[in-house]
Amino acid sequence: MARKKDISKLLNKRLSGLEAGKLMIQDSWLKDRDKENLFSDAEVETIRRGILSPQDRQDFNQMIYTYEIIDFTFRETRSYILECKVLLWQSLFYMEQYRSSERLRFEKMCLPAIVTQEQLDDIKINKREEMLQGTYVLKDVIIGRSAMVGAPTEIVRDDGIYTPVHLLDLEKIDAELAWSFFDQALFRLTNMINDGSLPIANKSKKDLARIRSLTKRYITKGFTDDEREEYLLLVKIKRKTLYEVLPEWREEPISFEFEDVNGNGVAVIQDPNPDHLDETGGFIGGKGQRDYRDRLNKVLMVDMIESKTSKEAKELRESMPALLKMYNQEVKSNLKLIFSTMAIFENLSKVVGIDLTQELKMELREVLSLVSWYNAVSKYEFDLPYRDKQESVMELPRIELDKLLVSEKYLSYLKERMSAGLGEDWYHETVKEVEWRDGSTAKKTLEKIKEQRGRVPHCWKWIEQN
Repeated sequence: MARKKDISKLLNKRLSGLEAGKLMIQDSWLKDRDKENLFSDAEVETIRRGILSPQDRQDFNQMIYTYEIIDFTFRETRSYILECKVLLWQSLFYMEQYRSSERLRFEKMCLPAIVTQEQLDDIKINKREEMLQGTYVLKDVIIGRSAMVGAPTEIVRDDGIYTPVHLLDLEKIDAELAWSFFDQALFRLTNMINDGSLPIANKSKKDLARIRSLTKRYITKGFTDDEREEYLLLVKIKRKTLYEVLPEWREEPISFEFEDVNGNGVAVIQDPNPDHLDETGGFIGGKGQRDYRDRLNKVLMVDMIESKTSKEAKELRESMPALLKMYNQEVKSNLKLIFSTMAIFENLSKVVGIDLTQELKMELREVLSLVSWYNAVSKYEFDLPYRDKQESVMELPRIELDKLLVSEKYLSYLKERMSAGLGEDWYHETVKEVEWRDGSTAKKTLEKIKEQRGRVPHCWKWIEQN
């Protein structure tokens, strides 16, 4: 770039059209950035008047036109950079919110439910009744407790003393012994079913008839392997019946597995603040949406995604996989346009005598940092985020910057083309020949962009017409 102290020398020198045009580009570049320009309006007029020959005028006008292209392309490229920032920040917001919600979901699973003593008493009563109404198939009854009636409490082997507490524990130690106790339990319970002392829960006439037939066959002749398995899975017994009839079940305490506890028990709050109780006297956060654990979502604002009541949130959940993929493609397309413009500007800078890429490089730094963050997050597989549909599970594709850069072949072409002088149609020629490292060409890339957005960028629009 020309220096301010050299201006007087330049004004006293007869400049060619190309030299004068370069100075006008440098002057306009500084002026458009609110920096001190090289020439006053009078000095610009002096330079213009010094251009006399038709060729010099043509060269000068070509350089002025070149600056118009530079200026418009620069502005459009900045818009691509801003668009990349918006799309990446939006993607990261959704992705990080989802990751946070998943981490928080795991943490919530480790927290107990908080209830008052009155709530706990009510839960125990309701849960006990609910659990007693459940049913087991005969196979689970035997494996669960009945097979261990009479089983040894200790088994001495050469490699140590074992204390089996469950049939499956005993099977690991001595499989033959374990299944002998299983058969003993099957014999005992089948006879109880036969004499009616162990009522079954089956209601279907077809099932009842089949059970009677198999029971009689077992007592008189025994089962085949297939009949045995059918019987074990067909017979159903209410849990309440087990506790009322079978000593091995009656002696075992009922464990209460509260649905809202996530296996981590309950914490009984003492002397709660009245403001923390609902209208029934229960602690606010005992169940459902009012659970204190669910409030943790709001700390990270993930309730916007996790809420199942908001129509808008539901639409967001369902559209998010496609939305994030679309953002990914648009960022890649924008980066291709940015990197190609940077390559052209870098070579053009040598011709016009001013660095045209410095500002774009500075603005691009944030985009590259966001891409790095995006790629780190995209390693995770996302269940995005409605869990009832198998197709919701997706792995977000990375943004591989190396593939979005222009090819070595194109860089060589640019260097050769610019060294030969700009000429009248330099811009169209250089843009038309763009090729990226992923093998895509300008025409194919613009077709893809048009498919994504319904239009192509203005600076590239003419390619579509050729």
